[in-house]
Amino acid sequence: MARTKKTFQSLSPCDQATIATLVKTVPVSAIEEAMAASSKKTLRQRKLPVELLIYYVIFLSVFTAHSTSEVLKFVLNGLTKIFPGCFSGTACESAISQGRTRLGDEVMRLLFNRVCKPLVDAGSPNPWSFFRDLRLVAIDSIDLDLPDEQAIKEEYPIANDGGNRPKLRFNALVEVGSRCIFDAEIADSLGKDVPEAKSVDALLGRLPARTLLLGDWSNPSSRSMLAVVERDSHFLFRAKDTMPLLPCENLGDGSYLATMGHNKMEGQEGSEATVRVIDYCIYARGRKIVGEGRLVTSLLDESAYPASELAMLCHECWEAEQAHDELQAYIMGGISKGLRSKTPVLVRQEFWGLLIAHYVAKKAIFEAAEASGWGLDDMSSDGKVEIIRRRAGAADCSTDGKER
Repeated sequence: MARTKKTFQSLSPCDQATIATLVKTVPVSAIEEAMAASSKKTLRQRKLPVELLIYYVIFLSVFTAHSTSEVLKFVLNGLTKIFPGCFSGTACESAISQGRTRLGDEVMRLLFNRVCKPLVDAGSPNPWSFFRDLRLVAIDSIDLDLPDEQAIKEEYPIANDGGNRPKLRFNALVEVGSRCIFDAEIADSLGKDVPEAKSVDALLGRLPARTLLLGDWSNPSSRSMLAVVERDSHFLFRAKDTMPLLPCENLGDGSYLATMGHNKMEGQEGSEATVRVIDYCIYARGRKIVGEGRLVTSLLDESAYPASELAMLCHECWEAEQAHDELQAYIMGGISKGLRSKTPVLVRQEFWGLLIAHYVAKKAIFEAAEASGWGLDDMSSDGKVEIIRRRAGAADCSTDGKER
């Protein structure tokens, strides 16, 4: 499973702070809850108890340039200083593989669901993630490269994008502002027999109330729109100008109400939605029009939600694309690197560990920005790193208070 034999040197204070940040964000209590929900039990007589394996899986995504055995040594060394006497010894790569196989992927999925939540509070002095009283959330689909293994290709086919590697596609909900991924669903986990729409439906069924969902969809379905509204939330989607819409009322700000019938491909009768349509122009310098766009939204009141403000807001849906870039560039170490696991179950296990690792990083950056009083969009990447470095020296290495 290893890509390289690059090794760690001794743990630096920054490394120790990194492990402490992980344990603080992903406490042992959350791991035990996920283990109980999936009927997993710790195995103290083994060199690789479940708790250690879970922290190890998360760090696999952070240290993609290192072999699996070296990552285990790093985590083991760090956790020994935080949990004295609880983790000891080492393990060969075969033992690591066997331990991960015993662990499976369900515990990691449940742990992600328990730990990863929206970060911005509505009462925050800097409510970056809100428009009026609605939390801004972007939805998008993301692909990750997988190893060219036969077992993986049988479950995750090669994408039709000119590449030659199988891909794991997932749909994600991303909090605008913090860019944290707080919910996700794997699509096409059984190949072409499981359409991507099912993963979108699952996400929308868990959408938090009072959300404004942003999406850059070429053809959003009325079924999806109704699912958002049923969650006491709203949507603002980009859509093609060829979308069949029947205008029924012109509004004072230039937008209009229209009826959107169900798509026959959806196979659902009676699925119909009333939407507000906003046509807008994209201007270059000198007020030259360089493009046009169309938005559909469930925010029907033009006085409470002016069309001009919604048109300015729609670009925030690109926050999901930026979260994707961060996953590959900052967490995985480069866009050319994909997941390293070689079986479908371990791919999913590593995937959930990757999302947790990304969340830990985003939470650290968010807390640093809150403490500094800066807005996230006002900080350069170097500025974010520098603030984290300054805070690392004062990192709290305490656990969640549970006796080990």
